[in-house]
Amino acid sequence: MAADLHIHIFEGITEDDLRIMNSSSLGSKYFNSHDKLPWEERSKIYERISKTPNIWIGEVSWLKASLMEDSDTFIPNTVGDISELVGEDLPVIDDDFIKKIVAAFEQSNNTKKEDGVWSGSGYSLANPKEVKTFLKTHKGKKVFQISW
Repeated sequence: MAADLHIHIFEGITEDDLRIMNSSSLGSKYFNSHDKLPWEERSKIYERISKTPNIWIGEVSWLKASLMEDSDTFIPNTVGDISELVGEDLPVIDDDFIKKIVAAFEQSNNTKKEDGVWSGSGYSLANPKEVKTFLKTHKGKKVFQISW
């Protein structure tokens, strides 16, 4: 089962919301195995975050990549690079950021073979023109990422 990486605009939420959202994500700076926030409160935060403006970047299976120690099959290069660019420090969208995001789409999708024959699950990627338009629309705003 794949997840979908999205870039979200940081508006209408707080950093505390992100901390709670990512408190159960291994590898996140917000990871906290002792976070015992009741589901009712956590679901309100999830809903608030889901309503922030966002754009789909592509499919990915972080879990399969970790379990099988095979990022080439389960993490498209584009998704991995964009995930690293966005990180967890709320970068601001500027021309350089947009340029780097668009450049990440210029590489081949490593989850497919070059001759068009599928390898692994052949994860799909967003249309880079749509991503660029979205980012230009929100220039000057902070962003974060969520894998839904």
